[in-house]
Amino acid sequence: MGRAVAGCLVGLSCFLQTAVAAAIIVITALKLHKVNVGWNSATYNADVSNVCLLGTTDQGANLCYFAYSVSGASILATAVLSILQCCTCNLCGLGTLLDAIFAAAGTVLWAVAGVILNYYQRLPAMADVPRADWRHAIPILCFVACGLFGVMCLAAVYSMFAACCCGGSKRGYKQGRGEA
Repeated sequence: MGRAVAGCLVGLSCFLQTAVAAAIIVITALKLHKVNVGWNSATYNADVSNVCLLGTTDQGANLCYFAYSVSGASILATAVLSILQCCTCNLCGLGTLLDAIFAAAGTVLWAVAGVILNYYQRLPAMADVPRADWRHAIPILCFVACGLFGVMCLAAVYSMFAACCCGGSKRGYKQGRGEA
């Protein structure tokens, strides 16, 4: 695998993980989170009900908001990293290192999110809450995003080692004496 292929894998992984994060937001918003706002004309107060079919943590935190937060942070970090590298010409050659660090952090973030959502999804299942298939899809998508970040990390690390150990040749190997 050459450095060009590794670079393509990094770009493709960024695109796909953004699509996965967007899918988590859309599924959560359309299938698993219901917010109703009504008006009580007798008391002149708004009546708000917030139902999250993903469930809550032991401390009562809404897991729908957790899914939105992790996905939004991932999309935002990917966008900022891409714009930063584009505006600084790949951080003057250090972009691959930043890709590797970012991908390692993203791998950990999505693994933790997948474990948390997988752990707490059993509570709504035991209570026979509807839309179990959509609830099961969210942790699976988290682990898919984790895998995409893992591929991105491995490709970035490979690209760094290929540049370091192979003389930085675009072909991925050192040129011998007399080769042009």
